[in-house]
Amino acid sequence: MKKIVFLILALTLIFLGCTKNEDFPMGNDEELQLKSADSRTVNYYWPSAGFYTPVYCDGVIIDYLYGNPETLHSHGVYHLVDDVAKWANIIVKGTVKSESTGEVFKINEVNKLVFDENEDIINFTCRTHAKGNMGTNVIMFFTVVDLQAHEMVLEKAICASNNK
Repeated sequence: MKKIVFLILALTLIFLGCTKNEDFPMGNDEELQLKSADSRTVNYYWPSAGFYTPVYCDGVIIDYLYGNPETLHSHGVYHLVDDVAKWANIIVKGTVKSESTGEVFKINEVNKLVFDENEDIINFTCRTHAKGNMGTNVIMFFTVVDLQAHEMVLEKAICASNNK
C-alpha cells in the first residue's frame, strides 16, 4: 500500500511540474526567430554535357581544355525558399585534355550562381582548377557577363608548370 501511495504522489508531482505554459516564452512573439519550414537545399547529379574552356596565363590565352561527357560529371546544390531558387553551386569534375599539348588534366570547376526573385541569374562566378599529368597546374577565376553569348571576364589566373 505504501508503494502505491508513493507512486501516486510521485506521478502527481511529475504532472504538476510539466505544464504546457512553460513550453513557450512569455513576451513579444515577434522577437522569436524560427527557421522557415519552406527553406531547403537540394542536390542534383547529372552527366556533364561536355567541357571547353580557354586557359589563361599572364592574361593571354595559351591553350584550350576540352572534355567529353564520358569523362565528366556534374553536381548541383540549389538553395530554395518557398520553391524559388536563391543560390546554386554547380561543381564539374573529371578529366579533360589540352588541345595543343595533349596533356590530360584533372578538372575541378565550381560555378556559383545567385538568383533574383524571378530566378534570373544576377551573379555568376566560376573557379576552375586544372592539374595536368605533365606538371601543369592552372587556377582561373571568371565572372560570367552573358551566359547565352558565353561572355566571361577573367578576374585572376594562376599558372605553374614543371616543364624545364
